[in-house]
Amino acid sequence: MRFRNRAAAWWIQLKTTRACLGKPKIMSWDKLKSKLKKTFLPYNYDQLMFQRLHHIRQGSRSVAEYSQEFFLLLTRVDIQDSELQLALTIESQTKSNYSWSASRTTRPTQHQQSTNLTDDSLPQQAETALVPVTDKKVTRTSSLRCFACGEIGHRQANCPKRNRRGLLLDAAGNDVEVIYDEEITETLEETEDLVADTGPCLMMRRVCLAPRHIDDNPQRHNLLHSKCTIAGKVCKFIIDSESSENVVAEDVVNKLNLTTEIHLYPYKLAWLDKKTDLTITRRTLISYSVGGTFQDQIYCDIAPMDACHLLLGRPWLFDHRVKHDSYRNTYSFRFNDKNFTLQPSLPEKQ
Repeated sequence: MRFRNRAAAWWIQLKTTRACLGKPKIMSWDKLKSKLKKTFLPYNYDQLMFQRLHHIRQGSRSVAEYSQEFFLLLTRVDIQDSELQLALTIESQTKSNYSWSASRTTRPTQHQQSTNLTDDSLPQQAETALVPVTDKKVTRTSSLRCFACGEIGHRQANCPKRNRRGLLLDAAGNDVEVIYDEEITETLEETEDLVADTGPCLMMRRVCLAPRHIDDNPQRHNLLHSKCTIAGKVCKFIIDSESSENVVAEDVVNKLNLTTEIHLYPYKLAWLDKKTDLTITRRTLISYSVGGTFQDQIYCDIAPMDACHLLLGRPWLFDHRVKHDSYRNTYSFRFNDKNFTLQPSLPEKQ
């Protein structure tokens, strides 16, 4: 199922809001259906559908069109003889009976018309005119009972004590306020900013081209560059969402004497063109830390690399469900019930 137009925008906003609040994703159909009803359907939707079903008329439409609308309303109403539906049925029947009785009292019968035509005496005409119509009308009006306040003399639609239309009625006919299950709002914890580690680097990056000028916004053209600690040594790392694997430099593995193992699924790695591809056959488990508070372990493929010591790609972003702020060039994620934000380092002057 796919959402379109306004529903698609609402669905994206709902997922973003729940993700910012740290709430789980909506995985059940009942949960999604309740959110859709609460957003797009009016509060008195069931009452409106039930009234449309009882007041449907064919009019100038064909039998096929009338049948189609009838069965559609029948499916939406889902008649179960609830208290609301019984109350609406009684109210509609009371309205129809009152209109029918009022029309009967105002129309003379055929016997009265023939009597008025044959008799010319004025007293008899006066007697036919003094029919107690007013008494009958008063009796019918007083028999009306409001389903909102329970008083006699007016309908529910004209109730002076009714300020809004409800969906449910209790045994006394009063409105029952609908109480929805409120979601538990989680308290937002403070987010800890992770800055680059300080200290002598394990090795320096080879510089091929020097920058031509100083950019006012250095993060506009750069990936996230920062520093971490691996086996007690400060190393540079880069986060690149376009990299399909996590990669560690071969020199880091050799200098730190890291334990390696055979790659389960060897593959060829092409940096710039297909002619200079490289076969990746080994990997290693790296324990690293950033800022002293964030510590993690990841499997990285071993490859000759001099741009950085550690390259974090799509696997690392996917496993930690990282959110990227493209303007500040920061990466935010939640790890071990704590919120972290990786801050970029300024480009070093070579």
